[in-house]
Amino acid sequence: MAAKVYLDTNVYKFSATQLRRFRVEMREVNWGGRKQMLPLHVPVIVDPNDRIDEASVLRTEVNLLAEVAGLAQRGLATFLISIETQVELSGIPNLDSQTGYFYGAPRTIVQPPVRYSRILYGGPEDPMEAQYRFLRELDNDRFLELRRICGAQQGKEVNRNQLLDAFHLWCAEYHDCEYFLSLDFKLGRMMAKAKKRPQCRVVRPSELLSALAVPKIALG
Repeated sequence: MAAKVYLDTNVYKFSATQLRRFRVEMREVNWGGRKQMLPLHVPVIVDPNDRIDEASVLRTEVNLLAEVAGLAQRGLATFLISIETQVELSGIPNLDSQTGYFYGAPRTIVQPPVRYSRILYGGPEDPMEAQYRFLRELDNDRFLELRRICGAQQGKEVNRNQLLDAFHLWCAEYHDCEYFLSLDFKLGRMMAKAKKRPQCRVVRPSELLSALAVPKIALG
């Protein structure tokens, strides 16, 4: 039976590895019998992950995402997200990869633990601000507990990213996910130390591949 894996939003961010872009290069051209230097827009493929240190743990992990995405085709994993993941993705640039979202792996959009409705786009309020206000005012015992575990309350301020972490973990629990896949290593450490940790295990790509007994993992 396929394992149920909830996807953190950063999985999509680091999976966008083939962006079609143009690089401006100055070229000498003959224009009306005179040589001039003019800008030429050259098509290139850009991988944002190239900016990550090749020797780093993060680079090792993001290099495994394509293999993780293939778990769905092999029947080893079912990937889940929520509508709030899609809202979050709409605010992240450079996701227009030729590889598709998460290398084309199918995902299921699941219902949240509570029923609610709001205007996502086209209303008077910015969708990101509407999402933040909704999460900040959400009153549920388990969600509030996960909020505390994730460290969302930072003095008088409530951190947006930690609120989203708590909501996604809550969704993963509600749908009996075995794993929560994330490239946020700090979140994984916090959950591992928490006394009332989530029912699903927060894992890196290498840990998920190991847990599902996939051989030949290049851990570096």
